[in-house]
Amino acid sequence: MGRFPRRNDPYPCGAVIFYGGSGNKTRQMVSNPIPDSTSKRTSNTYSDTDSSKTLGSDDLGTLVATSTSTSLKTDSQPGSPPNDVPPTLASMVLAQTESTVTSVHDTLVANSATMLSLLVEVSDLFSNVPYVKVVAGVVKQIIEISNQVRTNRERCEELVEKVMSYSRVVFTALLATQKGSSTELDDLKEDLLQIYSVLKSIYTGLASFSNRTMLSRLNRLINRDAVANNMIVQDRRLDTAITSFQLKSSIVLRTTKIGEGVSNEERFKPQFLDVPRPRLTRLRSKPQIMFGRDHEIETLVDAVLKHDYSDGVNALTRIAILGPGGIGKTSLALSVLHDARVQTKYGDARVFVSCEAASSPDRLVNELAVALQIKIEDVTDLLLDAILRHLALNPCILVLDNFETSWDPPEYRSDVELMLSEITAISQVVVMITLRGSQRPAGVEWSNLMPPLQPVDLDSASSIFRTVSQKLDHHAVNLIKAVDCVPLAVTLLANLAAVDGETTEALWARWAEESTAMVEGGQDRLSSLEASVRLSLSSPRVNKDPDAVSFLSVLACLPDGMSSWALHACERGLPSVVRVKKAVSTLRQNSLVFEDSDHHIRVLSPIRLYVCAHHPPSLEARSFLQDIFMGLASQGTSYGDGGIRKRLSEETGNVEAMLIDALKSSRPLDKTVEAVLSFSHFSYTSGLGTSGAISVAVDRLAESQAIGKTVTPLVSPGPPVNLSKPNMLPRVNFFRFLTKPAMSPPTMVNPAAVDLTLKLRGDCLGCWGQLASRKSYFLEAEEKFTLAVKLHLEAGDVSGQAYDLHNLGCLLLRNKSKLDQSKAQFEQAMGLHDQIGDKSGKAYDLIGMGRVFLERYEYADARTAISNALQIFDDIDDEVGRAFAFNSMGIVMQVSCNAVKAHHYFTQALKLNSDMGDTVGQAESLAGLACSLLLRSQFAEAKVAVEEALALRAPHVNPDHLHLLGRVWIALAQYDEAEKVLTLSKDLHEEMGNVLGSSDDNLYLAHISLWRGKLQVAKNFKNDAKYGYEQEDSLVGLADTLVLDGILRLREPNLPAAQSSFEKALELYVQIRCPLGQAVGLYRLGIYFLRAANFERAMGSFQEALRLHTQTGNIQGQAGDLNKISEVYLRQGSIREALTRISDALATHVQIGDVAGQGDDVYIQAGVFLQESRFEDAEKTVRKALDLHTQAGDVYGQARDTATLGCILGWQFRKGREDEKPDEKHIQLQNRDVEAIEEAQRLFTRIGANGEAQECQDEAYF
Repeated sequence: MGRFPRRNDPYPCGAVIFYGGSGNKTRQMVSNPIPDSTSKRTSNTYSDTDSSKTLGSDDLGTLVATSTSTSLKTDSQPGSPPNDVPPTLASMVLAQTESTVTSVHDTLVANSATMLSLLVEVSDLFSNVPYVKVVAGVVKQIIEISNQVRTNRERCEELVEKVMSYSRVVFTALLATQKGSSTELDDLKEDLLQIYSVLKSIYTGLASFSNRTMLSRLNRLINRDAVANNMIVQDRRLDTAITSFQLKSSIVLRTTKIGEGVSNEERFKPQFLDVPRPRLTRLRSKPQIMFGRDHEIETLVDAVLKHDYSDGVNALTRIAILGPGGIGKTSLALSVLHDARVQTKYGDARVFVSCEAASSPDRLVNELAVALQIKIEDVTDLLLDAILRHLALNPCILVLDNFETSWDPPEYRSDVELMLSEITAISQVVVMITLRGSQRPAGVEWSNLMPPLQPVDLDSASSIFRTVSQKLDHHAVNLIKAVDCVPLAVTLLANLAAVDGETTEALWARWAEESTAMVEGGQDRLSSLEASVRLSLSSPRVNKDPDAVSFLSVLACLPDGMSSWALHACERGLPSVVRVKKAVSTLRQNSLVFEDSDHHIRVLSPIRLYVCAHHPPSLEARSFLQDIFMGLASQGTSYGDGGIRKRLSEETGNVEAMLIDALKSSRPLDKTVEAVLSFSHFSYTSGLGTSGAISVAVDRLAESQAIGKTVTPLVSPGPPVNLSKPNMLPRVNFFRFLTKPAMSPPTMVNPAAVDLTLKLRGDCLGCWGQLASRKSYFLEAEEKFTLAVKLHLEAGDVSGQAYDLHNLGCLLLRNKSKLDQSKAQFEQAMGLHDQIGDKSGKAYDLIGMGRVFLERYEYADARTAISNALQIFDDIDDEVGRAFAFNSMGIVMQVSCNAVKAHHYFTQALKLNSDMGDTVGQAESLAGLACSLLLRSQFAEAKVAVEEALALRAPHVNPDHLHLLGRVWIALAQYDEAEKVLTLSKDLHEEMGNVLGSSDDNLYLAHISLWRGKLQVAKNFKNDAKYGYEQEDSLVGLADTLVLDGILRLREPNLPAAQSSFEKALELYVQIRCPLGQAVGLYRLGIYFLRAANFERAMGSFQEALRLHTQTGNIQGQAGDLNKISEVYLRQGSIREALTRISDALATHVQIGDVAGQGDDVYIQAGVFLQESRFEDAEKTVRKALDLHTQAGDVYGQARDTATLGCILGWQFRKGREDEKPDEKHIQLQNRDVEAIEEAQRLFTRIGANGEAQECQDEAYF
């Protein structure tokens, strides 16, 4: 497969961007200093043009926060279905609630009347106590709305009955307190307000069930999991609030009795109100969807199983699962609890305690008591002591989920840590906590098993999305990446995608406008992404540090995170943040930031987007960031400096974000646009970044011109510098070459007459066109260049016009029918460049002309034009232009099949591109080298080169490079790998509308199918390739398809049609002056003559093919020719000549590692042994050939070897029968030869080689 010359469509773009830069040659590039961040801030603060806009969307523009429905049941990943979620551990339900729906409803109606009477009494007695009145009011609202509930009626009535039961307890206690004494109720205020909060949430939930509109019903259907989960959460919160109130009110009553002279014995007697007792609870269900945490689960389970009860200190397992909200802490803990090995060891002694409502030590104690089923009325001393005694009785595993709720408040932290240390000191207990943040509670010797959790990998996140939504495509992957693979966010998005009629494409479009606000299903941390983030930001640890949120707002402006360079700048002068290091530490402790592998401080995407929308930085801080990154962007033209190039590579996303932000502010527009243009130079040569900033710059310049503003010149009048860069690349062989020109500063006619606003718009459009063209968005590029030339003409910018025309000429090169128009554009551009004395521009126009000649197969004229350009670049000492010319000359040499000289030019281009730091140029030079190596049969070296080219451009994928890699895999006989790569290349080519590229992919996929014996599939691919080549008028492609058609015709067999196809292909190769193609055509035509037993013409074809293959340096072709020449000698009976040629062929095939070729050569050697009647040697040799062909996957070769083996065994049998009486050995030989012939027939039939199959049938019959 290294024998075929290929012609893929190149990227028609220039070497570098010359619009709006310094114009200095690469070797003279000098970095521009970044403004000193230590200088005092005075008036250099710019307000936003639109103050309502904040950073955060895809282009860091306005974020629109809207609410959308979804659900989730654990900290980050989906757990069990809602109906499987266990009731709250402290759920107190009356006996009536366990009866039928009818009895529940009847009881509810009867109790409602009693409760309403009680509410009247309470309202009258506590008319001056607002926090009592609000509780009474919301209870009344709940009773009234309960009759309007239409869905989930049974569950809602249970909850309402429970509310009334608890309310009686509360109001009875209040009435007792009021009647017993005049003691104020201030001690109960906090608890009453907590009860009110819970009851209000319950009322809101019930109200949603009473709404009968179609939209409300649809929302309830979509969010049924979230609704059910919310009811469970409120149920648990109500339990906790009432238990806390019960204990507090008992204390109030006791205190009251002191003043009334009650005895100590009576006063310290435990007081318990008539509260319904909790029903028994069960462990929360195992998460049903869990991906990407296998390693963590195994680590934690192993630690739990190794817990040693006998060792009081050293072998105790104390686990803290840390990480940000939504990362999967709860899911991980539950997965450990439900692991089969843990379940076997601990059975029912697995306790899961949600601390979500335990915001104080006493509430934490109550939650533990309820979870452990300790009856408060049976406790005669401190409840905590009873809990500790209970835990010490038997081995158990205790999980305290969302422990930050109890531990975060500074006023309670020491008490909670003391309580936790007492629990962890019990050797019988394995303690596991989940906690937001990266800081563990003090006082406990924690098992240091793993760092804070990070997002799952992309494959695992994709599995979550697919499992939940039953959908997964590139839009879904974009959504997953947008939320940084955070499990909670992925699950919420997947729930949205699971709705019937919803598409991932529509969701992706919504994400651009709404981001985190679209994944809303409720207001708790498990059903709302924003609620989860709000919870983290409201942590007492964060609130204690006034700089934390301020610094986070600055950090959120930077999508690539903050490097040590930027952090140092912030430490020296960031306004509004006094202690940057302390702020970073606080944010780390709360897992709001993390450090990536590049040591950048980063914020997970959901948190970053939320902060951008709700906590934007101050104007001073934003202006500070703009100064820093605009200064860095202005150094884009100095990308030749290694240090600058490295920093720009690290900060690409941040630079783009801050340039867009600056463009939308009230900063001077001209300076910002110049920074954008300078940065585009780097973006173009590195392949990094997008056209986002340049598109915003065009819009802002248009707005400025519309309102009559003009741009102030940045320099004093004089010959202005124009860095317009040509858009150089027509179609070339094998891949697209992206190089980069530079130019000497041109002069300009009457610079004072130039309209700078129009010029800048034209420059930005030209720059935009080049960026689009380099990414194969050719229609977009053409639109931008067309607009640019009109603006440059109107502005009087001759240099800009010249480069616009040049770039349009390059685009026209993509269409064979428009070569004359392309040539006219280059000639017009050259005239303008001559007019202003721009030698560099003229050189690029000459290269463009050379590309026109190349497309017309006028190789001598192409070499002349490019040589003249190279001479100009040498004269003006332009290294960038020289590299571009070397690459272009390499293309010409490659097309004309001079692989040795092509290798020479590509090597020189690669060195220059590497020295200048042009990543794209390096990749294209490496691809050129890979193609030259492939054509010279140096397959391993070609693979290294093309893989390095692909790595340089990652994550961008050049499909032409993939195509080249596929051809290398074919040459290495790795057909599965080749098929994967070529299929991907074809998909990308089709996505870009590149007909020629997809046709090349189809052609080689056809060869793979033919090699595997899938004849019809091969024909289909061949026909698709032919159709594309006809559309593009590609003579090389049409010649290649004719060769393949001839091969297929030989398989039928249809010898006259095969001969016709080969002869037509040869004519086309001669017409386009392609010696390597001619060699291929002659080789195939020789095979036809060999099949037709025309040995003289076969020998002539093979010998001429050998001459051309030698001339072009194609070693694999030479070996194949020698093999066939040897076969002709063998068929003619010239044994000595056959042995000589086949030995040379075998040595060559071994040299290049062609296993299938070696099999062909060994097969000919077996034929020589047969001619000499050396049957045993022939049998051994043909078996060796069969092994080689099997190793290479060559089905045709295997069939031919097997057929020959059958013949050899048959001859051995017949010879033995003539020599002596047949014995059992001879009979076995006969059976084996028949079996071999039949197997060969089966293989030939499978691959459509009908002629060979018929021969086998005839041989078997004979």
